[in-house]
Amino acid sequence: MSGPGVSALLLAAGESKRMGRLKPLLPFGDLTVIETILRTLGQCPLAEIIVVLGHRAGEIEPLLKNYPVQIVHNTRYLRGMLSSIQAGLKAAAGDAQAYLICLGDQPRLQIRTVQLLLGAFAAEPGGIYLPCYLGQGGHPLLLDTRYRDEVRALDPVIGLRQLLRRHPDQVRHVGVAAPEVLEDLDTPEEYRLALGHSIR
Repeated sequence: MSGPGVSALLLAAGESKRMGRLKPLLPFGDLTVIETILRTLGQCPLAEIIVVLGHRAGEIEPLLKNYPVQIVHNTRYLRGMLSSIQAGLKAAAGDAQAYLICLGDQPRLQIRTVQLLLGAFAAEPGGIYLPCYLGQGGHPLLLDTRYRDEVRALDPVIGLRQLLRRHPDQVRHVGVAAPEVLEDLDTPEEYRLALGHSIR
């Protein structure tokens, strides 16, 4: 992979409590959820892809051997998603210009969404970039490297929203025609709906 110095952090450390099954390993088309996301990210101009694992990491890790990714183990995953972001930032290349923070349960992520975020960053570096569908912000989030140390120092219990509240003037809303940015797979019903969309 090569690209404009953007490191992708794919967060797949959570317990999947509401789903009742390990979300990264759920079937999605001809792959699993996590593989579907990696296939999408692999077609984007990214400098590296870092997968952050935690809960039942040993079951997920074998699937990643066929992908050019760096695996990071977050031993603090019970403290929440921000702890995984912090683990990924610690492992990311020191010369990264920005970080694309991807949820591990968004298998319908589109290449075009990533391209639009990268384009917004290239046109106006220095911000925090959120994809927006019909005025609602979603994921993935793109973060300029200037916030790296600040994010690593945040309280994981409170979460990344602390950063957005501190820097509201730096938040860039990037319009996308992709409702998928608002979706994730927290429940069996959400998984069923996403599967239905994927086969249309």
